[in-house]
Amino acid sequence: MNPQPAPRQLELLRFIHRFRQEHDFMPTHREMGQALGILSTNGVNDHLVQLERKGFLVRHPRLQRALRLTEAGLRLVQQAEHADDVERWAEQQDRLREEQALCDHINAAQEPRPLEDCT
Repeated sequence: MNPQPAPRQLELLRFIHRFRQEHDFMPTHREMGQALGILSTNGVNDHLVQLERKGFLVRHPRLQRALRLTEAGLRLVQQAEHADDVERWAEQQDRLREEQALCDHINAAQEPRPLEDCT
């Protein structure tokens, strides 16, 4: 079993996957850094080295864009995206419950009172 990536490494994996889907080629170190707010390309490279050691991607030693997510890396990205979908759904359900409670509260305050209460 692969050790889990650090949150920042997972974010990088997800960026690489999205970028590849959108552009049909892999991002440069600089593009990865810009997307994640990493100022140094060496910082990006450190994350890539760790992801490679953990078995989530494979790199060519001399070609910057020669990256490939492994089966484990793809699985991890898909699991993260699924978790995001579930989280978004749960947040939406929470918002709907809050809105319903507010509507119920407003409607209860606006219900007509019996005439005997008005005298």
